[in-house]
Amino acid sequence: MLTALTATYAMAAGVALTSVPRTIVFSIGMHALPPWIPLSLMLANCVFFFVPSLRKVAEKYIAEADRPGFKESQKSLGIATAILAAWSALLIIV
Repeated sequence: MLTALTATYAMAAGVALTSVPRTIVFSIGMHALPPWIPLSLMLANCVFFFVPSLRKVAEKYIAEADRPGFKESQKSLGIATAILAAWSALLIIV
């Protein structure tokens, strides 16, 4: 993924891929990481939802702690992922 982002940056900047400094590559990589945080939480929610024994534990916690359920959590995390992805894309492009 990092190579693809670096190649995209090199193409947009009009320079050869080998002439892109390592600091730029690191900067591009660090800005590409934030969207993966809510995506990993969405995946964890799916595991809790689809494994019956874990689902019972999750539903018990939701009832006791008055927290949002699976669909509401996925929706919130999806919005957070979209916002972070747009923010990351702007930081990488600009």
